[in-house]
Amino acid sequence: MEQETEKLYDIPGISGYKIDIENKVVYSNLRKKPLSLYHNAVTLAINKKSIQISIDKLVYAVKNNINILDCNFLPPGDWQDIPYFDNYKIDVERKLIYSKLHGRIIGKNHNRLRLRRNGKDFNTSMNKLLYAIKHNIDLLETQYELIEYNDKILTKDKFLDSIRKIKRYNSRYKTDIITEYEKQCNVLNMFIQCYKNNDFSEIIKQFYNCKNNLIRYIRSNRYAYNNTTENELLDATLDIAIKDITEGRLIGANIEHYMRKMLRYVVLKKRQIKCRNFYDNIDYSFQSANDMY
Repeated sequence: MEQETEKLYDIPGISGYKIDIENKVVYSNLRKKPLSLYHNAVTLAINKKSIQISIDKLVYAVKNNINILDCNFLPPGDWQDIPYFDNYKIDVERKLIYSKLHGRIIGKNHNRLRLRRNGKDFNTSMNKLLYAIKHNIDLLETQYELIEYNDKILTKDKFLDSIRKIKRYNSRYKTDIITEYEKQCNVLNMFIQCYKNNDFSEIIKQFYNCKNNLIRYIRSNRYAYNNTTENELLDATLDIAIKDITEGRLIGANIEHYMRKMLRYVVLKKRQIKCRNFYDNIDYSFQSANDMY
């Protein structure tokens, strides 16, 4: 116990604590046990306030016999002042913020920072802070004039210009959607009239109008390798479509989409039949594996 006591030192400017500078452990005189570290810092009671101070700053203050409240310890790095925030320094290259008050590098939460000035907390982002340092801007006065958008810092005017461009693009896209819905409404009205008059010639005509697009679809997906197979697939698809419409099955307002769906169904059935015929023709009469060779 005597050897352990010799390793413990008082912390200048703070009473009630001792530190083992070799092992970097802080002890409370009241609880007689080591304090927990969080982000390489300990929480100490100073003037009836809880303050987090880095263990490195405490060791530096003890070794140099400097009052911890007056200690200007900085970890290695290229540190520079942050305009209008005297209690902080920044390493721009590494994007690290050092708090002089706590004597440690403060953490980031999803690229968000919490700084303190004049007794009030202030939330901002690292990108905004770097922009303010570069242009010597007081963030507390211009926080609502700077907007982070797509990982870029924009002034309010530039941001509004970007939003207007997006709205113009969306308005063109909306026009295309309206046109497509109007087209599908016309198809549905045609279906209604055909069922009312019990005359499906107009719908069947629309089926045949999809023939050229279906041929391109067959070739692009390599469903057939000759004209004969193409015609077989087309005829089977048209037969199913005509049967569905005459028997009163719903096919949807997008006729070409429905025809492609039926074509894929025909191709699937054709492959299943081909596989079934292949396995039906296999001779399973051999008695052992040796009979296969």
